[in-house]
Amino acid sequence: METSLTITWVPHALPPIVCQSTHLRKLELHTSTITELPEAFGQLTNLRTLIINRTWLQELPRSFERLINLRELDLSANNFRVIPNEICHLTNLRKLNLSTSSIHQIPKHIKNLKNLRDLDLSISRIEAISGAVFKLKNLRKLSLGANSITHVSQNISKLKNLRILHLGGNCIKKLP
Repeated sequence: METSLTITWVPHALPPIVCQSTHLRKLELHTSTITELPEAFGQLTNLRTLIINRTWLQELPRSFERLINLRELDLSANNFRVIPNEICHLTNLRKLNLSTSSIHQIPKHIKNLKNLRDLDLSISRIEAISGAVFKLKNLRKLSLGANSITHVSQNISKLKNLRILHLGGNCIKKLP
């Protein structure tokens, strides 16, 4: 049986009871003015699915990297400017959504997400597809629409499992 919790609208801080609910497998937090997660958030090690969207989050606590059982992470519509390093320790992650953000580049450490199948960074400020993306051999879906990408490297062909590639809304002049 999957234990889940959905919270809509938390005014300023996550209630402490949430971080004490270590049995949770799915947590959804929508539309909130929270700007940070407590360090105790890392106690939720049984989480498989985490959706925190439409908040004011800009960074994650260091303890976030302890959520090693996460398979799906949706942090869309937050205030991230960079992809937090803590995410790249989540090696079991299969789906990552950081769309609708101010992220402007894809860091090298994203290559650590070896099991990633679905990456959504659409509606952000990305100007180039990092070479690290081409090391995500299990990637099946890559969504980079509505960014500022002008070039797609021939290395895109290294993604042998890629089935869906969204690049609409960019200013790409030529495809390989």
